[in-house]
Amino acid sequence: MRVLPPLAFALLAIATVAAFAVAQRLKSEPPLIDKVELSPFFTPDGDRHDDLARIRFRVTRSDRANVQIIDLRGRLVLTLARDRELNDFKYYVFRWDGRTRTREPAQPGAYRLRVVLLGEDRSLVPTGRIRLRRPGPG
Repeated sequence: MRVLPPLAFALLAIATVAAFAVAQRLKSEPPLIDKVELSPFFTPDGDRHDDLARIRFRVTRSDRANVQIIDLRGRLVLTLARDRELNDFKYYVFRWDGRTRTREPAQPGAYRLRVVLLGEDRSLVPTGRIRLRRPGPG
């Protein structure tokens, strides 16, 4: 019984060092998605001015991906591209018309981009938001 506490401590110390090494390695790798540009806001009211949200980014490693719009709770609103081949260091531009996957108008508010890299089995949600505004009475 006296050997159990030192053994547990040694295992925890080894696990801590290993986790630190993995974290350092991940920090030194380039991000999988970068150069993200999102329309800060848009108003899909048909006046041909800010009717579509513009989404632009590039990936640093080629992969197949789903490109999605999600709400702030992480719920899927719309898939802009499904199983799309994304090549490394090429820019991709998508546009969103403010509609959901059922083609209903999305609620006014903030939305985010999610890129699901299928080969990496990773879901990336870059910083930044797209704000959907509805036109005011005019």
